[in-house]
Amino acid sequence: MKIAIALVCLTLFGFTSIEHADAFAAGSVIALLSLTACYWVAFRPTKVPEFALGLLFLGLMTKLMITSLGLSVTFLTDLASSPLVAVMAYFYTSIGATIYWYRRRKAQPSIDGMA
Repeated sequence: MKIAIALVCLTLFGFTSIEHADAFAAGSVIALLSLTACYWVAFRPTKVPEFALGLLFLGLMTKLMITSLGLSVTFLTDLASSPLVAVMAYFYTSIGATIYWYRRRKAQPSIDGMA
């Protein structure tokens, strides 16, 4: 239900900002790339539980690096016409992608025997 509400909000926001479709697409793509990289790094199965906090920190740094680099390149090269639309698209896509990745992770069986 949460993912449906997030997708409805994202779709409605996309329709209302159709004249800034480039900024909407840029914000959404940057959010998907940064969150996918963050979850891929942070939730890797590891044999050493002491690395868990380090992997979470590394995932956070990966997300921040991709977000800052992506948004700065987008606005320095004038790929997006509206910064507000790009940031709002990033926000809504981040919520939807976070819900998706947590549900996907919860549905997968544990590989290393740790829950």
